[in-house]
Amino acid sequence: MQIKPGSIIGVLLILLLAYWALPGNEDDSRVNRARASLDQEVQLQQQMSADRSGSEVMGFASSMNLKRVIAQESAPTPEALRAHYQLYYRYPKNSRPLTKSMVDLLDPMKMQTSTLPLYKKGEDIKGPPSYQFQFNSPSHSITGSQLFIASLEVRNIAEGVAVRPDIKSAKVYSDFASGRQLLNEAEFNDSGFDEDARADDNIFTFSWRAGGKDRKYWGDLEMKVIFEIEGEEYEASLGFFHSPELVAEFLGVFDEYMKDGSLTIAPQIDIKKGGHFIIEANLFHEETQEPIGWAYFNGELDPGVQQAPLIFFGRIFHDLALDGKFVLRNLRGFRNNIPFKLGDMQKVAEQGLDKMGIETKDEPDKEMIANYDQDYTTQEYKLEQFSKQEYQGADKEKALSMVNAG
Repeated sequence: MQIKPGSIIGVLLILLLAYWALPGNEDDSRVNRARASLDQEVQLQQQMSADRSGSEVMGFASSMNLKRVIAQESAPTPEALRAHYQLYYRYPKNSRPLTKSMVDLLDPMKMQTSTLPLYKKGEDIKGPPSYQFQFNSPSHSITGSQLFIASLEVRNIAEGVAVRPDIKSAKVYSDFASGRQLLNEAEFNDSGFDEDARADDNIFTFSWRAGGKDRKYWGDLEMKVIFEIEGEEYEASLGFFHSPELVAEFLGVFDEYMKDGSLTIAPQIDIKKGGHFIIEANLFHEETQEPIGWAYFNGELDPGVQQAPLIFFGRIFHDLALDGKFVLRNLRGFRNNIPFKLGDMQKVAEQGLDKMGIETKDEPDKEMIANYDQDYTTQEYKLEQFSKQEYQGADKEKALSMVNAG
């Protein structure tokens, strides 16, 4: 592939290919996050000791050399692309290093929020606001009868202090597909009761539990909080996801074993509604609590007690030079709400859903599994039990062959 120096479109296409369009059929956003963490993985590899940094893989002396190749290229040449692919494919796509900078993966259920400007009704939104607000919640999703909890803080921007809003209501609405129907309202207080951490700190805590299990309680719900400050009315909104049906349940039973130099931990899951599932978990070093890796299972699970093997790739342990016991944490997952098996996707693409007789409904695209909030500690392992080999697979070969062919 030849790109002229002045071709901006061509350069953008190459960048898109290098950073996001890595081959494979995985369309989950978590893989995109892993791909975007290439630079973080380079920093991780820089900490490797000298006895491991000299290993040669397909003509590159180490990830340090890969980084230099990438940095020296002023344009995304085939050499730069090859270096990017080499760096990414040190590990398989379903088993990646986990670092302290990957905040969304280290605390995957926490709602990541920002401070936003607050305008009263009729106020010119182009002008500077007087107040700002921020919601915080320990979880962006709930399942079944779980309690959704969120807190709201409003601050005076000029004075830099928290102000006390006069809360009028906290109404929860269904998703757009079900017509934004009004559901049961959330409760709230700043009196230190229930989930509120501290009384009279001007931070109100809201709690909501679904009032039913029918369709309107499923999907991207929205909580709208109406309040007054000095007699002026304001509104702040927060979205969250709710799955009323329990499609699966983690049983707290785990199998662990070594296979091909990688550690596999397989949680048992009671599948109540079969289908395509994504199951994820993080691994930490027990002694140091250093993050080790993040792995996911992506596949079909039939009703009944099933296992979802999570493979923690052996090379990751060597890159960190950590052995001993490990802790599986943040076990979570969801069921993809699609009316066919992923294995039939080609048929669907060719024939269409209607010709295959598949009934489609205007429903959310996933159903969450209630998180398993307990830790699982493995037996003790020696570093030599893990493989030093970098990942080799058809997807890696395809990526490199595409660059070579270009």
